Amino acid sequence: MNWFSQFDEIFTTNYDKNIELLTNMEVHYLHGGFHISKDIYDENSFRNKLSDSLIRDYKIIEGYDHLYSNSLSTYSGSLKEFSGAMNDSANKAITKFVQAIDEDPKRIHEIAHFRESDNQLLRNMYESII
Repeated sequence: MNWFSQFDEIFTTNYDKNIELLTNMEVHYLHGGFHISKDIYDENSFRNKLSDSLIRDYKIIEGYDHLYSNSLSTYSGSLKEFSGAMNDSANKAITKFVQAIDEDPKRIHEIAHFRESDNQLLRNMYESII
């Protein structure tokens, strides 16, 4: 136990909380954790604040947290990298749109067509930016 106290940060590729429980320290889960809900299953996530909330009609089965976790255990290679970076990339894109519109409000017309798009992703992008 004292061995861990020499470190300011602990990173793990394990999905369980064993190190966290052993050390009582915050642990960074590089591949996600079985106890950490994926955004689509977290009713308080930004994703579920959008009008097409995915969690609205979904029943979470208590005791099966691993089924709803952000663990990246089913992907490999470039798919795993994409999944890990996807939320950050989307957030950066939304931030750029918001900054551009803040600097010049007339630019909102550049995304107006997203609102009525047949593509749900674009409609969500519009709603997120607004």
